[in-house]
Amino acid sequence: MIRFNLALTEEAVSLLAENRADFRSAERGSGDSSVGRIRVKGSLGPHDPAQTRLEAMYLRYVSIVEAYVDSLSGHLFRQKVAGHEPTLRLLVADAELRASNTWNERKSAFSRYHSFSIETFGRWSEFDAAIDVRNSIAHGLGSLTRRQRDQKTRAKIRSIGAILIDDHVVLSVAVLDQCYSICRELILYVDSQVESA
Repeated sequence: MIRFNLALTEEAVSLLAENRADFRSAERGSGDSSVGRIRVKGSLGPHDPAQTRLEAMYLRYVSIVEAYVDSLSGHLFRQKVAGHEPTLRLLVADAELRASNTWNERKSAFSRYHSFSIETFGRWSEFDAAIDVRNSIAHGLGSLTRRQRDQKTRAKIRSIGAILIDDHVVLSVAVLDQCYSICRELILYVDSQVESA
């Protein structure tokens, strides 16, 4: 039995597991209603319903971690200023908002204000690649965005098993399962660091 330091961690881990179970249940129970709906070409990229389902879950997994980290950071900020002057609380509210802008800001906030680095997570490079995959889904409909079309980003995405066909990221169930595992482990790692912070 896993011991969680925070109820928020237990909620995030449960939400990941529930989403995974729902995805697997839908995959087992769905007939192949997507036959004939695959669009190979188009200005906005291809459309394959099975790939779209994988992308949706991938995005969801990474977004759960993002929401968890942002919620935890906000909780830690508010904990530090409880009972302090209103001006200080406003300054902290501004810092909390900035800390949720990008992953670079999130990493910086944890190192600077919350006394530990998220990047010391043993699989950080894999999660960092997952962020790039998530961004390609969220901002490029599964294709690399203009900012991502460099060799470094392509190598990161390939390093976690995703396939690139031209600029389009192709996922598999194995890559999705790996994302689930990385996200879960990162949440548990952050939870373990809060206790020692």
